[in-house]
Amino acid sequence: MKAYIYASPAGAEAGVLSQCFIDFAELSRRGFLNEDSTVWANAEAPHASFWALTERSQYVYVYRSTEPGYVRLTSGRIRWARTFDDTVKKFEVDLDTKAIPGEPDKHLTLIVKHRMPGQTVKIIDESRRDEQTDGVFTKGQLTVIDLPAFKPPANPQPASEFEINHARYHGVNHMMSTLDPENAELVRKHLNLYAFDIEPETIQKLNEHLDVIEGYASQYAEVLYNRLATALNGDATDSIASA
Repeated sequence: MKAYIYASPAGAEAGVLSQCFIDFAELSRRGFLNEDSTVWANAEAPHASFWALTERSQYVYVYRSTEPGYVRLTSGRIRWARTFDDTVKKFEVDLDTKAIPGEPDKHLTLIVKHRMPGQTVKIIDESRRDEQTDGVFTKGQLTVIDLPAFKPPANPQPASEFEINHARYHGVNHMMSTLDPENAELVRKHLNLYAFDIEPETIQKLNEHLDVIEGYASQYAEVLYNRLATALNGDATDSIASA
């Protein structure tokens, strides 16, 4: 995988690059990214987004949530909320193509990474419910990916020459979109200095480390569940005894 990642010396020292590599590793594990993909990211941006070249050129926003929630797609806009009604006025994510730098033909992709496998992100196309397929729903230039349910295409098509050049233009502009003029000029003059080749072995190692962290978390979760089960069982026994 080829990655262009902006980070200032101070930002790199503060560890801002970590989340980028976690995102790339997780999305590679799920099959959204692969060794032929190219990504452009600003590790110091205020939101978890990047530009990606997969089979298409696309703006990607990764949203982490405890629950799948609901996504409403309207003309040039994607909104995520916890309930159906909240997608109208109380949404927590709002991707509007008009607010994202780039040409009108840009593609927006919202990836929802939730903690409830077996449950799915509910899709609202304009005002009616619709269904995702293999964790994906696309409406024109908008795509929603339910990451726990996502299944990559069996025979992915290589990106066309148009998509490649579209991504090169939009990817770099995405990197610079939240930079001050001085740092944006630095990227223009020295883009090659921000380029990394992330080998498949590196992605594999990153995912192995993430697996270790998830394993430790599962152990603590099991302890918590056992404690709660014991406490609730004790409460039930006390209730029976006092009856």
